Amino acid sequence: MLSLAPLLARLTGFASGKNDRWIILALLALVAAGLWTWGNHQHKKFVTACQMAGSDTSNCLNAIRDLHNFKTDSATATAQALADNAQKQSQLSDADMKAAQVSALRQKAAIKELEKQNAALKNDQISADWIGAINNVIELH
Repeated sequence: MLSLAPLLARLTGFASGKNDRWIILALLALVAAGLWTWGNHQHKKFVTACQMAGSDTSNCLNAIRDLHNFKTDSATATAQALADNAQKQSQLSDADMKAAQVSALRQKAAIKELEKQNAALKNDQISADWIGAINNVIELH
């Protein structure tokens, strides 16, 4: 049968301070491996960005900077164009609303005039004023 006593003795001895230098060495190795992995990943990202920019790694930073500036400038230009278009559409909408209000008032006045001309009809004979009022209502003026 397997005894757990030697295993427990080793585990307790490992954490008792006798093997601190090995623990520190193992932790340093883990940190170094993590830093190397992170650096390798960052380098691969840099190389991929250089390839996307169409440049070798020696001129890559300038190409990446140029691409970033292009992206920023185009986003700014797009935002400005959208803002200008929104302002223009707002102005056009305001002008349309004012024109609709004027048209509604003019239509109301034309209908009132037609009602007045209808009341003035005698023997169902229409006059030139009545025809003019009809033309105003259907906007044939």
